[in-house]
Amino acid sequence: MKFEMVLASSLDGVIGQTDEAGIGSMPWKQSNDLKRFQSITKNHLVVYGRNTLESLPWPQGFPQRSNLVLTSKSSIGGVDTYCGELGCEFIRMCRNILIRDKLPPVIYIVGGSIVYAKALAELPISKIHHTIIHAELKTSNSDLAPDFDGFEEVSSEHYCSDDSNMYDYTFVTLEKNNGSETLQRS
Repeated sequence: MKFEMVLASSLDGVIGQTDEAGIGSMPWKQSNDLKRFQSITKNHLVVYGRNTLESLPWPQGFPQRSNLVLTSKSSIGGVDTYCGELGCEFIRMCRNILIRDKLPPVIYIVGGSIVYAKALAELPISKIHHTIIHAELKTSNSDLAPDFDGFEEVSSEHYCSDDSNMYDYTFVTLEKNNGSETLQRS
């Protein structure tokens, strides 16, 4: 069983913004990033926080995936939930969902900022699928990506904006390194 992360962020580290009502959203429209997210995570277990769930148009979570929501609430109707540290009990729950739903043994952490930071600190994340949006979007209500200490870039593909993608963007893949170099968000 492996843990990987999928995220998009602007050049200044923004992964989302929260409005006055506390609802989060991504401050860009990037069709190809959404297609990449779908191709990576479809038919897998995705793990994310309650705020991310509440920002989705689907109350049962991402379609065509098994969903596990990390929350301090005891349960949320229609979706698997977990409350606690990301230790042995969490890993057992993930394994049980993989078996129950007959899924491949890769679990994707998909947001938001608190879940990303917690996962990097407590789970053996082996790979990060990162879309860099070439814009600076930081405001006082921005949620920020964590630093990727201990990871190194293994591939990148740059693309220009077009009718379906507001900004230039780069797909970057990072893998856990042996500690010799680290990559931090600029």
